[in-house]
Amino acid sequence: MNDRRTALKILASGVIAFPILADDGSKYTAKVFDTRQLELLAELTDRIIPRTDTPGAADAGVPLLIDRLTNQSPEAAAQWKELLAWFSAQGDTSAARLAVLETISTESGTLGARYFKMLKETTIDQYYATKAGLEQELGWHGSTYLPEFIGCTHPEHQINESKG
Repeated sequence: MNDRRTALKILASGVIAFPILADDGSKYTAKVFDTRQLELLAELTDRIIPRTDTPGAADAGVPLLIDRLTNQSPEAAAQWKELLAWFSAQGDTSAARLAVLETISTESGTLGARYFKMLKETTIDQYYATKAGLEQELGWHGSTYLPEFIGCTHPEHQINESKG
């Protein structure tokens, strides 16, 4: 590197290529979803990661991040529009859609189960790429490391090696 300008260009290209901390989408205008679809997506993503003492998925801008992600692929945009149309057809109220989410979260091999998996995985991926997810939820500020990671401590998530 001959000069500071070259170094800055290299650093900037890395930030663009690997956005570790996504912004909240506030400067992004939806290109794939209309207002009604974004509202439904906000409702659904907030069911996956609700607001607690930290922002929920919609607060963190996850619906717009999903729009940005799907804007890169016509196939992905079509899949998400199908998912949203399917959820819209499941009920006219938030309570009805919540009941559907609860049901399909325990299914396997159904269209609903596939949509739930897609919604859940993408919501989690996008949320934990935001400042709200990384800094506020996880407490990660980029300048720290864990000397040890014990993993999940919930008893129901532990593997009992004696059972096989």
